[in-house]
Amino acid sequence: MTTGRLTAEERLDVQELFARYCWGLNTGDIEQVLSCFTPDGYLSHPPQGRCQGEAGIRALLDELWYSRTKPFIGRQHLANHFLFSREDEGVRVKAYWTIAQKEIETGRTLIYALCHWDNLCVRDGGRWLFRALEVTVWDKGTIPWVGGEAGSREGA
Repeated sequence: MTTGRLTAEERLDVQELFARYCWGLNTGDIEQVLSCFTPDGYLSHPPQGRCQGEAGIRALLDELWYSRTKPFIGRQHLANHFLFSREDEGVRVKAYWTIAQKEIETGRTLIYALCHWDNLCVRDGGRWLFRALEVTVWDKGTIPWVGGEAGSREGA
């Protein structure tokens, strides 16, 4: 495995993996989503937990897309602020993501969720794929924050 920083081409290839995943997810294209994972890959999504391999990921997407009272149609996952670090197996990628929602019934556009990813991407057959995709949806206990208590700094 190569060590050190990723090349610009590697970074762009990994970002394209995220784009392929988001386009598949946001348009209901399950085959495109599945093509973004290694055969042993998994997607960890709250509250369902770790969904391993094609069958597990397919079941998760079926639940997310079709068994919710609010339709998934009109959602757009927006990934940004990528942090790359090499690992023995591949590249760890942390990124923020936002879900924008176009409510079909009302025509309103809103921010549906703020979240972050912690993913392991590996080369497989010359392509970058997800071996692990870890979703953290933000709530009071999961928002990344290393600062002190709000209002605890002098002058705050």
